[in-house]
Amino acid sequence: MTPRRRPRTSVFIAATPRSGSWLLADSMRALGTLGRPEEYLRLDLDDEYRERWGLSSDASGDELIAAMTAHGRTRNGVFGIKLHWFQFELLLRRLRALELPEEEPYGGDDAALLGRYFGSVRWVHLERSDTLRQAVSWYRAIHTDEWWRLVGEPDPGASVEYDFEAIKHLYYLLLDYRRAWRRWFEAHGDQVLGIGYEELSADLDGCLLRIVEHVGVRPPVRLPSPSLARQSDEVTERLVASYERSSAALFGTGNGVRPASLRGRRGAAPAR
Repeated sequence: MTPRRRPRTSVFIAATPRSGSWLLADSMRALGTLGRPEEYLRLDLDDEYRERWGLSSDASGDELIAAMTAHGRTRNGVFGIKLHWFQFELLLRRLRALELPEEEPYGGDDAALLGRYFGSVRWVHLERSDTLRQAVSWYRAIHTDEWWRLVGEPDPGASVEYDFEAIKHLYYLLLDYRRAWRRWFEAHGDQVLGIGYEELSADLDGCLLRIVEHVGVRPPVRLPSPSLARQSDEVTERLVASYERSSAALFGTGNGVRPASLRGRRGAAPAR
C-alpha cells in the first residue's frame, strides 16, 4: 500500500468481548465522521469480507489491507476498526509479513508499522470494571449466539445452564486480554482515550463527543440514537450469584470470587 492510499487518520477501538464495543462501533458508523468500524479481522468472516470487497482467495496482504481501509473509511479520510487483543495480534503478524520498501524496512517498531498503513492512529480503549458480569455476558452470548439485540426487539428468552468452570475460564481470559492491552499502551500509548463500559452505557453521547475531540474531526450537528439494547437482565444476575456462591465455597468468602490482586482498575486506561 502506498502512503497516498493509506487513511489520513485511523480510529482503533481496543476492546475485550462484551465491553460495549459493538454499541460504540455502531454509533461511530452512524456519526459518519469516525470511520466505519467493524470487526474486520474476525477469521470466521474472512471469506465473507473478501467476497464483499471483490477479492480472490489468494489476494495479497497489501490488497487485503487496502480493501479493508477503503471499506472502513468515511468521506473525511478517517478509517475505523474494532479489535480484540487476539485480532490485534493477527493484524501485527500480517503487517510484519508484508514486504516494505528498502528505505522503510521493518525494524521491530510496531507503532511505526501501524502508522505506515493506517496514518495517524487514535486509540479508544474500552474496559469493563465488573469482570465477572463481563464473563457471564460472554458466556451467555456464546451459548445463545445472541451477541446483540436491536432496540425494540423482544428478548428471545433463551435459557442458559450454569457452568462454573466455563465462566471461570472466560473470567481469567478477560483478565489476560486486559493485561495485554495495558502493556501495549504503557509502551505505545501516546494517543489513547480510555472509556469505561459503565460510562459508555450511562452517557453514550458524552463518550462520542470525547472521541470526536480526541480524533480531531468536526463536531456533529446531532448525535445518533443508540440502535443496540442493553442485554443484562435477571438471567445475568442469577448466573453471577451462582458463580459467587461456587467461588466462595471453593476458595472461601472474598478469596476467589473476584480476587483483589486481579481486579481491574475502575474504568479504562487514562487518556494520554
